[in-house]
Amino acid sequence: MSTLSTGPIKVGTSEDPLAVARAQSVVSALSSGSKNKPAVDAELVMLEGVLSPVQAALAGGEVDLVVESASYGEPVVESIAVAAYPKRGDSRDALCAADSLTFDTLAPGARVVVASARRRAQALARRSDVVVDVLDNNIAELLFAVESGEATAAIVSAADLDRLNKLDAVTEFLGNDGWPTDAGQGALAVLVRRGSEKLVKSLGHNPTRTIVEAERAVRDALGDTAALAGVYGIIDDGLLFLSARVYAPDGSAEVTSSHALYLDDVAQPAAELAIRVVDELVSLGAHDLAATSA
Repeated sequence: MSTLSTGPIKVGTSEDPLAVARAQSVVSALSSGSKNKPAVDAELVMLEGVLSPVQAALAGGEVDLVVESASYGEPVVESIAVAAYPKRGDSRDALCAADSLTFDTLAPGARVVVASARRRAQALARRSDVVVDVLDNNIAELLFAVESGEATAAIVSAADLDRLNKLDAVTEFLGNDGWPTDAGQGALAVLVRRGSEKLVKSLGHNPTRTIVEAERAVRDALGDTAALAGVYGIIDDGLLFLSARVYAPDGSAEVTSSHALYLDDVAQPAAELAIRVVDELVSLGAHDLAATSA
């Protein structure tokens, strides 16, 4: 069984502001405790690098746990496990525009900056008369592009804006029904060394785990096509509902699949439902659609 470091629980994070905000939310949850578990002493430990180097620090015993977006893939180190998914935050995307504009009130030719091909395709599907540029930038840089006048609007994760205390920049929240987002968006994954899962058991939220696992199963099964896919799951009165949409790169076409099942009807509801959704998307030509030129 894995052993913990002595003293406070060490929560590793890179120095990226968003990574720090995500990790701090878990530190706060551990430190405040819950009705099921007393508060424990926890502290942030800054580490160089992101993702794999941070996980390597966890595997090597430098820290006791790390916090990542649930949008990421599985742990890259075999000795690491996802111990908990805390209750999910806002899974929506948000528009942050100059002059309090909404998406529909953007002027023709307005420049919109995003950080993914999926967001670009969705934006063009809704407004083919705007210019959408994909930038490999973080949220702060995308927002600065709007503030400086280099762009009219940016589309980013609502949950990440919330964690950075930047919700005042939002001029419109984009609803999941018409604008599905990345698998696991808005949720966090708490990673520990295998054998230490009980350390964060009190943070786990089972509905979030089921939904995230279903969404990520869709993403994983779609392979490269997932870069142009949005997926959205909810649980309501024991019913797991899962919907996914794949776009052409230029937003000119899309295919959608939605299915539901009762959680108690099958042994692995997340996996079963994802199979149904992906099979239909593929039958509708999702792979060919996503492979077309922008």
